[in-house]
Amino acid sequence: MDDRDGDVVEIDGAMAGCISAYVQDRGVLDAKRSRILQACARDLQKILPRLRGEGAQHVRRLIRMAELIGRPEGAVTSNS
Repeated sequence: MDDRDGDVVEIDGAMAGCISAYVQDRGVLDAKRSRILQACARDLQKILPRLRGEGAQHVRRLIRMAELIGRPEGAVTSNS
């Protein structure tokens, strides 16, 4: 992966925390983590053009996970 400034690694870490919570809560994601995933996906979309090969494939997968897991209509409020 060619992420000269570490952006992908940092975003990957933030997403991992959200995805872990999603799995632990058996497919439920709170609104805050949903917003985090959506922000991560937007940031990755900006980074994607400079990546090639396996790095680009990995980032595409992360974006797709964020789209599937972090979609706002699937999020619950933090009061739930």
